[in-house]
Amino acid sequence: MIVPQDLVAVPPLAPLTPAAEAASAFPAGHLMLPSGRPCRADFPMLSGQLIYLDSAATALKPRSVINAVSAFYETSTGAISRAGHSVSERATTKFEAARARVAGFVGARPDQIVFTLNASDAILRVAEGLDLAPDDEVIVSAMEHHSNLLPWRQAARVVTVGIDANGMIDLDALRKAITPRTRLIAVTAASNVSGAVQPVADIAEIARAAGILLLIDAAQMAGHLPLSMAEMGCTFCTFSGHKMLGPSGIGVLAMSDEGAAILQARRHGGGTVEYVGPTHFVQKTGPEAFEMGSPNAEGAVGLGAAVDYLEGIGVNRIAAHVATLAETLRAGIAAIPAFAMPFAPGRKNTGIVTFVPRSEMNLGQMAEILSDSYQISLRHGHHCAQPFYQHVGAEPALRASLHLYNTLDDVTAFLGALSDIAVFCKP
Repeated sequence: MIVPQDLVAVPPLAPLTPAAEAASAFPAGHLMLPSGRPCRADFPMLSGQLIYLDSAATALKPRSVINAVSAFYETSTGAISRAGHSVSERATTKFEAARARVAGFVGARPDQIVFTLNASDAILRVAEGLDLAPDDEVIVSAMEHHSNLLPWRQAARVVTVGIDANGMIDLDALRKAITPRTRLIAVTAASNVSGAVQPVADIAEIARAAGILLLIDAAQMAGHLPLSMAEMGCTFCTFSGHKMLGPSGIGVLAMSDEGAAILQARRHGGGTVEYVGPTHFVQKTGPEAFEMGSPNAEGAVGLGAAVDYLEGIGVNRIAAHVATLAETLRAGIAAIPAFAMPFAPGRKNTGIVTFVPRSEMNLGQMAEILSDSYQISLRHGHHCAQPFYQHVGAEPALRASLHLYNTLDDVTAFLGALSDIAVFCKP
């Protein structure tokens, strides 16, 4: 196993009280709760030997989120805003309380929060609702996830700007790409391939100066770094619950007042209208105009519980913990000659380390070996960002993505497994 010795001893993220330190039997490298207990213990999936390194695809769920969803089913299963009985009222109260919790998480008002299926669905809602013409232009970066690329290709003309040597969106190229036909800039807050956190505030300043709209895909940022609609300066912000410890099937579209005034609801059905007559209908206003049918109330409640959990620990503490582990992992991979890291991690990173073998080896087989022989879960392929791979001239890769429940032991075991596998790489 190749691990630089000076990187093994990672200091605790934050000093604990003497009583909490004495009560904890867990070593340094765990993110600790304020009670002195390691947060890892809150995740039932990690009760065995699993080393989970695929959080950029979907994050594991803490017991509090699981319990919140279960309790909703057990006590509050009822139609949201559709009945006058007590069960429906209780369900509606929990649903709207979750909306308020999510709004607070991004510094928005509840009436600026629309629940969607996921971040992809939220982006589609914006692409559908802006009345873009075929010759209108939407600027994206070369690192975008397919979900923040394909909807714009369907709605308008897409203009792509490149990435600089530090893994950041080229701001000079962005400025030059703006024309009188530019309607929107749509970029990720953090790459799902490199983890590089982007200069969102600078991008917002460019958009503001040009008088154009800005959508931020925060799917990889939520739960890793603080999110603020005001600080990001965006018109629209989208993210998914399942990547931030919440349930699948729930996402968020947050809108500024300008965005809410511009965006049209293009999908209609039960719950979105005040009146339906023989030839016309009257649409509701606010979030309800976009939330047709029976909503994923249990998902929203679970997402609210996930926000509670993240804020109870502190997103900045999570970011610091993940950054320490990711730095150790990158240094360890760099010390194994069989592997290379083709993507610049940026100045800040959400804990993603993407790497490739320097010689021929089947990535699918590598992932299976890691899973079957070492109980390590990670992702391989293009990660729904093929244009980014083409932009940097990279082959499909392996991606390890860290979160708050990962530990130094996870990183050390993973590096040991990679060292074992490296001997099979063909010259």
